[in-house]
Amino acid sequence: MPVSLLARAASWTFDEVADLPRDGNRYEVVDGNLVVTPPPTDLHAFVARRLQRAIDKTLPEGWDSFVDCAVRMGTDGRIPDLALVRLDEVPTSRKRNTFALRHFGLVCEVESPRTRKTDRFAKPGEYAEAGIPIYWRVELDDVPLLRAYVLRGSAYVEVDGPAPLPWGTLDATLAELGIS
Repeated sequence: MPVSLLARAASWTFDEVADLPRDGNRYEVVDGNLVVTPPPTDLHAFVARRLQRAIDKTLPEGWDSFVDCAVRMGTDGRIPDLALVRLDEVPTSRKRNTFALRHFGLVCEVESPRTRKTDRFAKPGEYAEAGIPIYWRVELDDVPLLRAYVLRGSAYVEVDGPAPLPWGTLDATLAELGIS
């Protein structure tokens, strides 16, 4: 039976999200609350695809990139815009690309006006707590900017210079990737 989006007394779990319709919305669970984000804009999707294509040219054996990949954190879960995952096992769910946390090397969020606060404040903390080594955020202000962070202890620290990848760096700017 499909999960109802009507008001519920119980907390949501990320397992229930997999049963929601694939209607273009992004369904995530944070502290048991269902978070629904409208489908990404064309620009947002374009930026994620351009980054994915650039990264895919550098992928070493055993790694892959995903634009619709679930990061399960206990009973909560997020869907980053782009993720790099070690493939030493198959996804843990047939309904959505879901991997164990230890397999994530990088997650990237492409910021939009409606996700700015979440992408700048909530998600970095959640991904850091989950132990994901690298976090990227693309800010689409007047001049697009890629901010890259590496996990140091329990928090991310911004990196100067080329954006780190789990196996090296991305040696191209956003402008060189056609994102300007």
